[in-house]
Amino acid sequence: MLETFYDSPEVIFRHFSHWMNSVRCIFNDTDMNDELNIWNNAIKGYQYSDDGSLVVVMQIAKATLIAILSKLETTEVFNTPYLNNEDVINAYKMAKLYVILHCYENSVRCFIEQILSREFGDNWWEKAKNTKTIPKVERVKDYENKNKWISPRGGSSPLYCIDWGDLVTIIRNHQNLFLPYIGDIKFIENRFEQLEGLRNIVAHHGVLPSDDDFQRVFISFRDWCRQIKSLYT
Repeated sequence: MLETFYDSPEVIFRHFSHWMNSVRCIFNDTDMNDELNIWNNAIKGYQYSDDGSLVVVMQIAKATLIAILSKLETTEVFNTPYLNNEDVINAYKMAKLYVILHCYENSVRCFIEQILSREFGDNWWEKAKNTKTIPKVERVKDYENKNKWISPRGGSSPLYCIDWGDLVTIIRNHQNLFLPYIGDIKFIENRFEQLEGLRNIVAHHGVLPSDDDFQRVFISFRDWCRQIKSLYT
């Protein structure tokens, strides 16, 4: 019976709210506005039955989820050859992590370029490049020159042509310029080097099965934002 729960209504309501938030990213790229509106209205104005259960909101939630699952079954991405539904759900889950890493990595690139250009001017790359990064940049630029129909990686900055680990090396090589903003070089080394393996899995469309790995990425990104914001402003 929907009316019978071992937990209090508040606990049941909290569990369902957390669950909906955790899977909301799955529905972002599908036409789920009507269903999500039904759900949101239900949890905003949830009602208890006479015995204190969440019978109304639970019934609305059940109907909403049935409608959502019905739509998902006809969503093209869920019919990808050789992939099952779990594979596709993992893809949506990883997409959320990609957004974090995209913002994280590009924030680091912009940070590096701003600090170095302020110190060295327009020719800052001549000071920042090294024997490892030079061929990487030349290879990417050569490819882009030959294939002009493909959009460039990230504009004119050579930092978009090099790897995550190279960004750490640049900061380390010019740490006297960056220390006023990062506080301690180990702040960068510890977080960036730990993150590189996880970042590569996401970049190559792999799956992180552990929630602990997700938390490592989120915490590292949060630390970066807090540190740079507090020292840079």
